[in-house]
Amino acid sequence: MTIEEAIKAALIAEYDAIPPKEELEKMYTFSERHERQMAELFANLDKFDAKCRRRNLVRKIAIILVVVLAVTVVSVKFVPEVYAYVKEWLMELADDESIEFRGKSSDNSGVKGEELRFELGYVPDGYELVSEEEAKTGSIVVIYKNCEEKTIEFEYKHSTN
Repeated sequence: MTIEEAIKAALIAEYDAIPPKEELEKMYTFSERHERQMAELFANLDKFDAKCRRRNLVRKIAIILVVVLAVTVVSVKFVPEVYAYVKEWLMELADDESIEFRGKSSDNSGVKGEELRFELGYVPDGYELVSEEEAKTGSIVVIYKNCEEKTIEFEYKHSTN
């Protein structure tokens, strides 16, 4: 047997192994139930895609909000300038009765009705209290100074309510 005859015989054997047309149709005939399910699936595919897109959009927005909130909290917590700005902004937002300034206060004389001394909750590194004096307006001026002679002045007035 020559190579040509061997290849021809192999091709004929391969062709003979293919099932008849009737058998192939049986293998790929789907049930009516399957046809209905597929039709329903393709009909609802657009709705499903829209729902997935909405869900992904909401998820992305939530992630962005969480990141912005985290950055804000971290910057307020660890950056003194941001902390001071946020604190000042909140103080301006609130009226005097609805929010308290969270600093330390101590009674100088121990006598009820006397003015309370106010101490800042945060003083930048290198600044020390230099003086605390009463201004002509009746408010108290607290002055902090660093080694480079730069000053921070804080003025407050104790309300007698």
